[in-house]
Amino acid sequence: MKEWTEQQRKAISARNCNLLVSAGAGSGKTAVMLERICSLLREGADIRKMTMCTFTKTAAADMRRKLSETLADCVEKTGDAWLEKQLARLPAAEISTLHSWCAHIIKKWFFYSDLEPEFTVAEEAEEAALKSEAAEEVLEEEKERGDEAFAGLYAAFLSNRSHRRLKEAMLAVYDYSRAQPNPDEWLLRSASRKDSEYREILFSAIKRDAEKLVSDAEKLLADLAAAKFNKDYEALAVLKECMESEVACTLTTPQLRNKPELEELHARFKELKAQYAELCRRREKIESMPSHETSLPYCRALAELAFKLGEKYAASKREKGKADYSDLEHQTLKILGGEHGERILSEYTHVFVDEYQDISPLQEEILKKFKCEMFFVGDVKQSIYGFRMCRPKFFIDKRERYRKGEGKTVELTANFRSGAKILNTVNGIFLQL
Repeated sequence: MKEWTEQQRKAISARNCNLLVSAGAGSGKTAVMLERICSLLREGADIRKMTMCTFTKTAAADMRRKLSETLADCVEKTGDAWLEKQLARLPAAEISTLHSWCAHIIKKWFFYSDLEPEFTVAEEAEEAALKSEAAEEVLEEEKERGDEAFAGLYAAFLSNRSHRRLKEAMLAVYDYSRAQPNPDEWLLRSASRKDSEYREILFSAIKRDAEKLVSDAEKLLADLAAAKFNKDYEALAVLKECMESEVACTLTTPQLRNKPELEELHARFKELKAQYAELCRRREKIESMPSHETSLPYCRALAELAFKLGEKYAASKREKGKADYSDLEHQTLKILGGEHGERILSEYTHVFVDEYQDISPLQEEILKKFKCEMFFVGDVKQSIYGFRMCRPKFFIDKRERYRKGEGKTVELTANFRSGAKILNTVNGIFLQL
């Protein structure tokens, strides 16, 4: 019998609530999730009414294998007829990536979607080629149309007689819009925002980063004082004043001569100074942004390009009987949000979501449709898919709401994978972040 920590037991045994588990690397989150599933099955839950979403197909296959081994072991030891029935149902259980689950829902309820039942998912290279071709067609058509706003936008992005930069921009805007629950609405709203709104968003990010730098400066000042490193202490005090006054710092970095014991502190000071210099450059760029009257027509023109790209790309996919991952998510959201969605969702009693820190706005909207018992597990520090429009903000916000009573939270902080020296080093680094 495996011995569980107190926090692991809480994650396994919590019932009749939505649960968010913050699980650091090596904390045994997979074992905890598997034991939670098995314990629910022992209590009479039906695996046919569960769905388990992992981040990769490999992780899904591994979870299915481990769950099979665990159930088989339980059946062998106890002879439990119900568990034996669940083991027999395991091959058809919904253990997959979120995209695979979406494909399953669409194929099962295809008559409520816009896709043909025999659709296939485009490979990444094919998807990129179709989008690139659609973008080229849109740009050529717009050049022939001769719209004034497009002409200005085209000229602004033109580089070495190539429209590559504009094409990249419209593809990026299109991809970002498709990660939103309502892409067309997002494009329209974003293109109509006043520059003051954009400035406010950008300046709020600058403010957060500046507050973090001030906090880092205060910690370093204490360390410099303890080491009696007066030169860097005095220089950092000036730098901190600049940070708090929101002015550029022209201070020359003091020289460190023959004091190897102070090299680490000196390196931290130089890094902090470089980070603040970069923040000042970002602030200057925001302040020099063109006015709303100047930029609005170009924003709308870019949004229009993204919209037309989407139309052509969708037509190409229909012609070839293809769908991309974004289509799977949007069609699933349409099905679950439709008149039959409540009946479809009523089939589920438990949903498990792994790597919840890497969820996009659209995926979060799909998960919000469920009305059953939800189990989320992840680690904000391991969020690495921002380039795919994933947002750890959903994890952070949900954790705060659950702590206030909307659900329950559990922190798995014990690490069973690494040695003490590695853990102390990593913890020391993240303590400063």
